[in-house]
Amino acid sequence: MPLLKKYETIVIVKTELSQEAQKKFRERFLALVDKHGGREIRFEVWGKRKLAYSIKNNSKGIYYCIVYLSDNKFVSEFTRVLKITDYVLRFMTVNLLDNVDPETYDFEREKGEEDPFARIAEEQEVVEQEKFHGWDSEYADYEPGFDSGDDYAGREENGGGSRNKEEK
Repeated sequence: MPLLKKYETIVIVKTELSQEAQKKFRERFLALVDKHGGREIRFEVWGKRKLAYSIKNNSKGIYYCIVYLSDNKFVSEFTRVLKITDYVLRFMTVNLLDNVDPETYDFEREKGEEDPFARIAEEQEVVEQEKFHGWDSEYADYEPGFDSGDDYAGREENGGGSRNKEEK
């Protein structure tokens, strides 16, 4: 078997994507990588995160980290597929290592979770439980009342805050 390269691809997809569609995305990737003679090392779901800026009117996205062994032909085909997939917001592929022999490579050392989508389901449950309930939940431990203002009064006695004494 020829030597392959180790790649990492980060993919951001729309948050409206259902659990079934996310699993179908992974199956599509696996079928494509098998077709081109590559091997999946790790498929991680990093979960829903806020984007630094809006992409196609989306302020959040679901992040995937995919690490795999393949040749250049697969990367160009995978890039083509990601570009035409409507729910993919952004992606980036980086070459991590050259000349990797898939026969001697230690896949177990870098293997990810068995079910990478389990974390998404858990995160959605936590979000449902911790929904924002307004002002009351934010300030539940706050007791109304006024501070004594000792630190402010002390500044007035010593010349009044940021003013210089010569200006008075």
